Amino acid sequence: MLHRPLLSVSVGLLAFLLFIASVYRAWTLSISMDEAYTYLSFVAPPLKQILSTYSPNHNVLYSLLAKASTLAFGASEFSLRAPALVGGLLCQIVTIALSLRLLKNQLIAFLCVCLIALNPMVFDYMSEARGYSLALACFLGGLLYAVPVLIEGADRSRLRLVAAAGLFGLSVAAHLMFAIPILAFNMIFAVLYYRRHHFWNGAFWRCFVLPQIVVAGAITGGPLLHAQRQAFVGGFDTILQTLNNFAISCVLHDWDGNGVLTYQVNTWVSGWFYTIFRSVFVLAIIFALFISVHSFVSNARELRENLLPGNVWLLTSAATIVLSTLIAIVAHILVRVPYPFGRFVLYWWPLWVIVLCLMIERLWRDGPVARYIGVFFFIFALTMTIDSALQFDLSHFGWLQYSAGTRAAAKFIRDDASNATPKNITISVSGSLYPSLDFYRSIYSMDTWRLVLPSADPRSVDYVVRDVFDKPQPGYRVVWQDSLSKASIAVPLTAH
Repeated sequence: MLHRPLLSVSVGLLAFLLFIASVYRAWTLSISMDEAYTYLSFVAPPLKQILSTYSPNHNVLYSLLAKASTLAFGASEFSLRAPALVGGLLCQIVTIALSLRLLKNQLIAFLCVCLIALNPMVFDYMSEARGYSLALACFLGGLLYAVPVLIEGADRSRLRLVAAAGLFGLSVAAHLMFAIPILAFNMIFAVLYYRRHHFWNGAFWRCFVLPQIVVAGAITGGPLLHAQRQAFVGGFDTILQTLNNFAISCVLHDWDGNGVLTYQVNTWVSGWFYTIFRSVFVLAIIFALFISVHSFVSNARELRENLLPGNVWLLTSAATIVLSTLIAIVAHILVRVPYPFGRFVLYWWPLWVIVLCLMIERLWRDGPVARYIGVFFFIFALTMTIDSALQFDLSHFGWLQYSAGTRAAAKFIRDDASNATPKNITISVSGSLYPSLDFYRSIYSMDTWRLVLPSADPRSVDYVVRDVFDKPQPGYRVVWQDSLSKASIAVPLTAH
């Protein structure tokens, strides 16, 4: 058992080390395709572009903050990723606050922090130039303010409701997909709030519902007015595919969505561990709903008197996962919205970890059968933590290993071309690397570079930048290859 001071030092040290690791990544890693698209399409153009355009890759709040960061410090990998680092740090702080507040057992609290922070998908987005870290931090922060209103009564509830609403609105502005769990939580919160206070007073609407709409609408309203239906078409045909994609992303760092890239633990992880995780994921939610609902039903007075914090958090967290899934199913049936990719339901992970750890703590205190179930969940949680720790990798983002060498490739071409007679050069680039190389062309001010896709006439190409998936170009010889990504650069056989 960890003592409280030791726990505080342990989680603080873990958060510090992970933040330093994220800073190192933001400083050293090559820009990936999606990051480059964000910069080229929204951050680099005039501000009007951010406010009047929408695409799935346009996380509006993030684009605004990245615009400010790159204007203040100049365009670079680090300045583009700076808002993600801020979101990652806030996410770590909120995760620690939630764990210490909800869990009395110090070992389980430490396990909760480790499970959330070390998750491969979560850790990637703590430094990648996308809106996920900001959205997740604001979402969890909103929960941290909103749920206690149900537990502690109406005292100071207005300030907490306003704070929660503002954070929820910012979460949607940082990533639009977070509107789904926030809508689900709002529905659950409204029911419990009504049962708790027997009315929805003016403060509920003015301090909670309206501010969410105002904050999210003020930031995302302009872009969404220009959105077209095809901007929302990415996704899967079944909810099971979403669960599969989410599960494999949570247990395996190097997963490209279709196949597994080479990694030391991919055999046993991709072979059967992620399928077990899917079952445990669903099983834990069912257990949580049964335990929390049974507690409320068996003690109806609890809804009007002092609610047990663990029951409220258990119910709201599990129900938010279930209801957000039902919303996605209804949207798919009614308007054919595709089911989300695993990263779009990133919020499932911290909610599920909260559910799992609360259940472990509760089951340990119950009878022998419950205790055995709690031990099973604890061993599984510990295995998940070890699995994430074994795959801790600072050399590249998750499934983006193929683009890890784009900065080195750009520098090679810049240096090699500078030694030749000055001229405009044509570079044939694999589609997966095109946006990244275009990013470096932009920030290095290489106006003499002309980027083309591989379908261009090979006789007019000076350099061929090829990813690991493309076949070698005939008539060219390889002059550079990245050891990590296996991307290569080739030049015509007649070139010196």
